[in-house]
Amino acid sequence: MKGKVYPNGKKGFHVYFKGEWFSHDEFGRPLQYQLQAYAFLEHLNALYDPDPAKNRYDPTKFKDKTPYKFDEVFSLYLDRKQTDSGWHKAKGWIWKKYFMPYFCNQDFRTIDDVQLQAFVRWLESRDLKGKTIKNILMTLHGFLNHFKRSINIFPQFPSISYQQPRPKRFTGKEIDQVFEFIQDQDRGYFLFIRYYGARPEEASGLLRSAINWETKEITISTVYVDGRMKPKTKTMKERRLPIIPEIEEYLRIDRGESRPESGFKMPTLVKSANGSLPDLTSLFVFHVHGHPYTRHIRERRWNAAMKEAVQKYSTRSMTLRDLRSSATSRWLKKGMLIQDAAQLLGNSPEIIRKHYSDQVENKVVEIMGGKG
Repeated sequence: MKGKVYPNGKKGFHVYFKGEWFSHDEFGRPLQYQLQAYAFLEHLNALYDPDPAKNRYDPTKFKDKTPYKFDEVFSLYLDRKQTDSGWHKAKGWIWKKYFMPYFCNQDFRTIDDVQLQAFVRWLESRDLKGKTIKNILMTLHGFLNHFKRSINIFPQFPSISYQQPRPKRFTGKEIDQVFEFIQDQDRGYFLFIRYYGARPEEASGLLRSAINWETKEITISTVYVDGRMKPKTKTMKERRLPIIPEIEEYLRIDRGESRPESGFKMPTLVKSANGSLPDLTSLFVFHVHGHPYTRHIRERRWNAAMKEAVQKYSTRSMTLRDLRSSATSRWLKKGMLIQDAAQLLGNSPEIIRKHYSDQVENKVVEIMGGKG
C-alpha cells in the first residue's frame, strides 16, 4: 500500500498520498483515529491505477471546497434563527466547545449513526454529565433537522439516560426571606409564580384578556420566550386557574405606563383639552414600561433580592424554577390530589408522581396514622 499516515498533533492524523496531504476522509469527516486514517489511505490506493484509463484517483475530490462544511452551515443556522441573544450565546458556546473540535470541516450530510455513537463516547471522555450530553445532542438534532431536506438518511440519535435530581423544595419562611427584598413593582409578577407554580415565561406572557373576572378564572395559553409571544405553552396544554385572594389585587392593578409593548404597533394618541397625552394600558398583566418581563430582567431582579436574603438570613439559594417545585410540594402536603396538581401545573400525573412520590407517601402515612 502506497502512502503514509502521520500524527497531526491534537487534531488526529493526516494522510500523505501522491504528493497530497489529506486531513479528511471521503465523507468529509476529520481523521481523528489512526484506524480511520489507514482505512482512507486504503481507499485512495483502491482508486489509484497507473493506467490512466482505469485511474479514478482525483485529489481535488477530497479537498475542503464543499458548501456543506459543518462549521459554515452551523453559522448559517445561527444566523437564520431569530431568537434572543441568550439562545445564540448558549448554542454558539456548544458549537465552539464541542462541535468544531469534533466535526470541524466535515460535510454535515455525512453524519451517521455510528459517528453519533462515537461522538457520545468522545463527550463522555470529557467527564460531562448525562444531562449536559443530552443537551448537546438536542442542539445537534435541532441543527440537522433544520436542514433535513439536504440529508438523504437522517441519523438515529442515541438515547441518553441519566439520574435526574429531585426538585428542590423551600419552606414558606425561606421564600418570605427573599420576598422581603422584592421591589414593589415586581412583587405581583413573582407572587404569581410563587402561588400558581407558573413557569416564568407563562407569567411574562400573561395577557389581560386571559383574565375572566366574571368566572374568577385565569387562562394560561400564551408564553413570552426568546423575545417573542407564542400562542402555546411548553406542554401545549391550555389550562384554567382560579383567582386567589393573595394575587387578585395585583391582577387588577395597571401602572398606566405609556411606552408601547415590543412587537405591537403604537396607536395614534390624541391630546386631551389640557394638552396631555392619555396613559396606555398594557396588554400584559405584568410588565416593565409596557414590555413583558424578559429572562434577563426577571433573573437580574430576582438574583438581587436573593443576594440580600443570603446576606441577612443565610437563605439557601433558590431560582424561579424552585418556586414552582416548592408550590407543588406545598399543595401535595396539604392533601391536593396528584391529578389536580398536574392540571394546575400543565404536567402529566406521571411526572408529578415521579418527582414528588415522597410527598404522597408521607401524606398516606399521616392519614393512616391519624386518630379518628
